[in-house]
Amino acid sequence: MIWCLHGNIGLAADWDILNQHESSPFKGQTIRKVDLWRYQECRSIGLEEFGEIFASEVAAQDDEPYLIGYSMGGRLALHALLAKPDLWKSVTLISTHPGLKTEKERGRRRASDAVWSTKALKMEWGGFLNEWNSQEVLNSVAKGLANRHLLQPRSQAIARAFNAWSLGNQKDLSEMVSKVNCPVKAITGERDYKYTKLSKGFNFSDMETFVIKNAGHRTLWDNPEEYFDRFP
Repeated sequence: MIWCLHGNIGLAADWDILNQHESSPFKGQTIRKVDLWRYQECRSIGLEEFGEIFASEVAAQDDEPYLIGYSMGGRLALHALLAKPDLWKSVTLISTHPGLKTEKERGRRRASDAVWSTKALKMEWGGFLNEWNSQEVLNSVAKGLANRHLLQPRSQAIARAFNAWSLGNQKDLSEMVSKVNCPVKAITGERDYKYTKLSKGFNFSDMETFVIKNAGHRTLWDNPEEYFDRFP
């Protein structure tokens, strides 16, 4: 099965593009579109704990799992890989950060995500979405993303995730991932200069990097035609 982890302020339905887009080579395959917010519904679960829980859930159901993670979902995918590095058949990391280098950088990111956490809880939801999508990194014409207004009832879980799954709580995993032996694809959009550079910092033992033309951070959804053409 193919297990798909969505990004922040995302939905499992974002991955419908894999079996609905006319160009997709994934039609007919078994795709598990994971609702990440359910892991934060009752209590705060950190990155490493998520990795252990999720990898164990997958191992109990699937002896040939393939993993795809986008942005925050890529961050979570890294922790699932490290929790059970021999479990996975392959992994695709879309617009994924290997981790900040210094505690000073991590502290700044935790502070920034704490602000977003408060906004997710207290702002009018439409205004929150407008502010979130106005970030330069998300400036795109992404196709096929699910309606973010449906996430309003999950705002408490989202607020927890901003803190628990903050990039500020992630170690620099660029070298730690060397223990992962499965094939890895690191994919970024050509307009996402920062993440394209960062993706080259991973030290996987078996990794290929790919840059999708006319795409930004929301790489797959910005240019699904080229994405699927590159990964038949």
